[in-house]
Amino acid sequence: MTPIIHEIATEFLENVLETLKPHEGMKWEETSAKLMKCCKETTARFIRAAAEGLEQKLRNDKAGRKQLGLTIKAREGR
Repeated sequence: MTPIIHEIATEFLENVLETLKPHEGMKWEETSAKLMKCCKETTARFIRAAAEGLEQKLRNDKAGRKQLGLTIKAREGR
């Protein structure tokens, strides 16, 4: 999962730096809106990556799930 997190963070920083690059007609309202959108999208990607990593760990830990009496139901579309 670490490479995915690293990739998301790198893309986020590149987007922030590109957004903050001075340019003619730069307005704070537009810049802050772009940054907020970027932050929200990146947060969603971080959460999705973490959830997928946890899901995979649970699927792989058959012995641990059996010990706790947990089962995994198949999701639709998988």
